[in-house]
Amino acid sequence: MQTPTVFVPRDVLNRLSDAEWFKKFIVGYYYSVSDHFGMQIKMSASSILEAHTQWSGDLERISEFELKDGIPDHFKQAGHLAYWLRRCKPIYELNKNESYPPAGTKEDCESIKDGQELLFKYANEYLAFSLGYHICMLHTIRDEAEAKEYKIDKNYLEIVCQFLRNKNVSPHALYLIYRSLFHRPKK
Repeated sequence: MQTPTVFVPRDVLNRLSDAEWFKKFIVGYYYSVSDHFGMQIKMSASSILEAHTQWSGDLERISEFELKDGIPDHFKQAGHLAYWLRRCKPIYELNKNESYPPAGTKEDCESIKDGQELLFKYANEYLAFSLGYHICMLHTIRDEAEAKEYKIDKNYLEIVCQFLRNKNVSPHALYLIYRSLFHRPKK
């Protein structure tokens, strides 16, 4: 399944510190992905702002106590972001857009169907994980050719989403998942 490419600005991690920008960005990202799969979502602004408060607090503690006033890397920031978005559950309603006829190749239609299934089962988990993944990709990948090497298959995504929903997954575990997804041995 191809996770849709959604525009994520290069300076996203710096801009996310502003609560209003955070809210607008999260809403825009979640709507873009759900629209791609022909789904309509409703989101709670208070849940998004709660995620921002918790994420910001985590980053301040990490910076002060773990890194002695250093800045956490993009894997750690993405792991904590995905953790709090998943935990605060900003999506409270999800519906299939009945007027959304997938057009394109058989592969495109299957990808959309797979995305719809994942969203129906794991909307908050999938979108939180996907956003963290895109942030890591933005800070790790150099070009489009390299980006093609980092596709995640549907089974992996479903297992991760199931894990996020049913287990007590820490932000540190998400950090390790993202870091391992982008690890390439030195040649």
